[in-house]
Amino acid sequence: MSSRSGIRRLLQEIPGIPPHEAEQLAAHVLAVERSRLYTDPVEPTDDQLEALRSMALRRAAGEPLQYLIGWVPFLDVRILVGPGVLVPRPETEYLAQTALEVWRSMGAPEPRVAVDVGTGSGCIAAGLALAEPRLRWIGLDISAEALGWAGRNVRENGLDSRVDLYNSDLFAALESIEFPEHGASLVISNPPYVAHSEAPALPRDVVDHEPHEALFSGPTGLEHVERILGEAPRWLSSPGLLALEIGETQMDNALSCVRETGRYASWEGRADLAGRPRMVFART
Repeated sequence: MSSRSGIRRLLQEIPGIPPHEAEQLAAHVLAVERSRLYTDPVEPTDDQLEALRSMALRRAAGEPLQYLIGWVPFLDVRILVGPGVLVPRPETEYLAQTALEVWRSMGAPEPRVAVDVGTGSGCIAAGLALAEPRLRWIGLDISAEALGWAGRNVRENGLDSRVDLYNSDLFAALESIEFPEHGASLVISNPPYVAHSEAPALPRDVVDHEPHEALFSGPTGLEHVERILGEAPRWLSSPGLLALEIGETQMDNALSCVRETGRYASWEGRADLAGRPRMVFART
């Protein structure tokens, strides 16, 4: 049986799996690049076909594709993911890329320490630690389970000496660790920003499987955003940069919060790759 016929059989037997997802699962099970599925004479074994069928059934039942594959690419690193941690999104990758560009445009200010608030899988800290060797990272998260994933990703990418992880409710752990006297020059966060009332509108694989504490902020969805905007200036150097991902309906409220703190020298909202207002950059 060829790989082509194996994938076709899978699609015939298990409806509801988009072809591109079946191909990603097949490439994972066969340990080949997706582009090679139909060009190389890879013949699945019966065990591989059974594994593929089992994974497709789990995907059809709503389990996230990324959990099944076990990792996602993020910038130039491989990020392991699974139950208990949020799956990194392209929007967050774009936030990280843009934040690094803005930080560099500021002259890569000292101290070259960055804080990732709500680090989750550690994708931002790991990805930017590799992209910018001058930065040392502190990753903070309230979830011990998420920190377990972050630790694996830091080790997997050989960044143990450049990324430190702490269990923390937002910035709280910075009170008790060694931290630059004048603050970090970059603080970045993809916090929870979904209102509880918005849960029914989320895809089933997200709301049923990904950790709610990484998704939902509270009744308004702005609770964590407002806390970060209010607390970050204490931990930022001057000059320093705060980069924040927000929900697409939250820009006006977020920028109002920035102004009301009276502690930022300048700020701006930016759109993501889809043109949605999803990022706030504030400078001290």
